[in-house]
Amino acid sequence: MERTGERVPQERLESRDDPAVYEEVFAAGDTTGIFQFGSEGMQDMLAKMKPSEFDHIVAMNALYRPGPMDLLPEYIARMNGEEPVVYLAESVHDEMKDAVADLLDETYGIMVFQEQVMQVCRRLAGFTLEEADLMRRAISKKKEDLLESQREAFVEGCAQEGYSQTVGRKVFGLIEDFAGYAFCRAHATAYAAIAYQQAYFKAHYPTAFYTAALRTEDKEDDQVDLIQNAEAKGIDVLPPSVNESGQQFTAIPGKQEIRFGLSTIKNVGKQAQKIIGERESGGEFDSFMDFCMRAIPNLRAVKSLIKAGAMDCFGLSRKAMYEQKDAVMTYARKMRDYRTGDRVTEPEKPEIVDKPEWPAKMRFQQERDVAGIYTTGQPIDTFPELVDLYDGEAWRRNHPRYGASKYEVRCGSILSISEATTRSGNPMWWVRYLSTDGIREEPVFEWRYDAIQNNLESDVAALIVSKADTGGEYAGMYSVENVVPMKDLKDEHAAGHARLLHSPA
Repeated sequence: MERTGERVPQERLESRDDPAVYEEVFAAGDTTGIFQFGSEGMQDMLAKMKPSEFDHIVAMNALYRPGPMDLLPEYIARMNGEEPVVYLAESVHDEMKDAVADLLDETYGIMVFQEQVMQVCRRLAGFTLEEADLMRRAISKKKEDLLESQREAFVEGCAQEGYSQTVGRKVFGLIEDFAGYAFCRAHATAYAAIAYQQAYFKAHYPTAFYTAALRTEDKEDDQVDLIQNAEAKGIDVLPPSVNESGQQFTAIPGKQEIRFGLSTIKNVGKQAQKIIGERESGGEFDSFMDFCMRAIPNLRAVKSLIKAGAMDCFGLSRKAMYEQKDAVMTYARKMRDYRTGDRVTEPEKPEIVDKPEWPAKMRFQQERDVAGIYTTGQPIDTFPELVDLYDGEAWRRNHPRYGASKYEVRCGSILSISEATTRSGNPMWWVRYLSTDGIREEPVFEWRYDAIQNNLESDVAALIVSKADTGGEYAGMYSVENVVPMKDLKDEHAAGHARLLHSPA
């Protein structure tokens, strides 16, 4: 591995039989960052399936797609012994069982792969490999002119193999329903092999895994999920630092820590290599002045490094460094010219004075602006007592319009508010916020927006009260009912709780 020099024997990755990989990653539904297995829906299905061998995750990869996904609950129930294995369908099970058992045993009587569809066609209708593939392609492309001729050929072939035309038509119907969505086994196997290798590292070398995963993800939502998943396992993701960061996200040897990289910050780019080179040759930078004098980065890089928190190690407020950067950078350049003989007189050294820090909202905005993500926590981290008190609280109350309604409180850092329209053409807004368990997005409907719009402010900590919608086009979703800024509740927990419960209907 990059920081330790340790090499993982290839046979460990290719054996695909490590119990920890299945128990701790796949069966636990802990697949954040795993190729093709990281979605929330996939994680739920994996937790229900409890895969214990490679073939299980190959099947999951093939079935968790539009169309075949409807077969997943049945596949899982059969796999776990909760339902009997039925070959193809109950209506043809008795007649088809002996004929197709060896083809479908491994998938509990269900056609999961394209190859199985073709094998069934060959076995029941006597098709050649070419004829079976032609039928598969006709179904997948939904070519009506070919479908009818394929149906006739299949039914006739079944009759020649000793099956009734009724059974032939039923089996063709089953194949037609599934073949249009069937996934290639070779592709599912290749994808599952990649996923297994990643899961191996997640199970045995989690810090290295999260470091590599963060390097490859550039979307805020994905990075947030990875960071929260890592921190839930006791791995700290530390802010960028000109004294400790590498170019990319870097695992710190001997510790469960990952450090933001300098080149991940906007406007730093190639300057990162220059900064790291100077640090390695001359030692750590001991002050803001020392950094500017030795690294002499461009002004845009300095601005971004300050905003990202990469120079917090110098003990000055970001505001102080930002407001005095021009004087310090000017001095650094003049001193460089003086030392090389391009300037006759030695410049006067400016005095750096510390200043009160920028407001928290401004700092968080700037972090997202230059790093694409919060680098020093998130706004709700400054209100731990409120998070402990309110996060995840749920209750029911009688609503004059909707009857008994279910409410839920989330502590969240609001990221954005975007205007949209409902499917029926009415105004609505989407509130996107970072909660304790990831990024969430919930609608605010017109009848609530006017009452709470003044509290919908990005990069601030808030208590978001959501109501479960029981009817209409958004039935089953939670919509935002009330938003209460945490700063308004910091010293009035009891009053804040009352405000949540008695928000306007």
